[in-house]
Parts: sequence; structure tokens; C-alpha cells
Amino acid sequence: MKELLFFPGGKGTFNSRGIISDKPYMIIGQDFDSKENYKLSVMRGEENIYKIPTWRHLLKLLCASEIDRDLCFFTNAFLGARVKGKNIGKSPGFKDSNFVTACQNFFLEQLNIQKPKVIFVLGLKPAIFLSDTSDQLQCWKHITTFSKLDESNKQIIKKVKFKNGIVSDVLVLTHPCMRKGNVKSRKYKQYHGEEAEIQMIKKLKYYK
Repeated sequence: MKELLFFPGGKGTFNSRGIISDKPYMIIGQDFDSKENYKLSVMRGEENIYKIPTWRHLLKLLCASEIDRDLCFFTNAFLGARVKGKNIGKSPGFKDSNFVTACQNFFLEQLNIQKPKVIFVLGLKPAIFLSDTSDQLQCWKHITTFSKLDESNKQIIKKVKFKNGIVSDVLVLTHPCMRKGNVKSRKYKQYHGEEAEIQMIKKLKYYK
């Protein structure tokens, strides 16, 4: 049976078991698309991983970084879907501070269940969302560009202790749907562009 993929619109896993507590990687985006596109995914039974830029570029990056997609739990910062407007850019969920707090608490609950070794954050907006879930991530609260993030050497933060006590390594990546325009500005050690992100991921690769 086909199912949606990114949680909370779907189960959040690629394999049929749907178990999230055995996934060493958590991948967190911003929100689950628009209400209209969500309905199309429900009718189809799953997100279109071959046409949706987020999936197309994300799976390519995971493959290049030698990360098994079956070892990942795919989720989003915000619950629900956008009622209207574009499905890219800053989520309207940020306008409601109570909603933001509720979603942050729900994220911490997911974290408590999954206990990931590594968290890949897709874009600057989810990174800002996460900044209030750990004192060690407060440095992300006002980030505006990937260039400034990389210059500050805060794109990777290891052994982050979240407010619920869970400890994970965390990395900010360009959002896959905006990858073409943003990835060329990434820097990590002597690496630039796409290779910089691949090397960042490999730096945090989890081995049993």
C-alpha cells in the first residue's frame, strides 16, 4: 500500500514498516506543502518523488552522501498544510507564536520517540524554528544567509542537548526545492557548493 512520506502528512518513512525509533537520521523541513497539493497526494497515495523538487534533489543528495533513505525519518517543523498561497518561502505558521510553541513541543516529542543520532535541517527557516528547542541552537535564531552561517562555522553543531534531554548532532542544509540557487554559496573547509554539503553530511555519518 502506498502512503504519503513526509510527516505529519504521511508516516515519514520510506520502508513499509513505518517504525521511526530505528532510524538514526531525522530530516526536518518546514511544512507539508499546500492544502491543494496535499489533497492531490492523498488521491495518489503518496508524494510524487519523481516530480517534486524537494524529493528529487533530496534523494540525489542522500545517494551522493551514501545515506540510506530507509534509515531516515522525514518530518516537518509545522503541523498541517498551507491553506492558500505559495508552497515555498516562510511558513505562515511563524505568525502565531502559540502555534510555533505547540509545534516545537510536538517536535520534541518526535525527538523523544525517535532519538536520532543526526538531524539534517532543510533550510534556514526550520533552523530558526529549532533555535528555541536547545540553548546550543540559539545562534541560529537570527541567521539570514547560508554564507553568514558558514562563515560563523555554525552550520554543524555536534552533541546538541535539546530541552527534553535528547542529544543529537545537527546540520543545516539548503532546502532541496531551492537547492539550485542556494547550494553554490555553501562553504565547508576547502569545499564549495554541492561538494561542501556532501562533505558536511559525511562528517556526521552514523556508523553502527
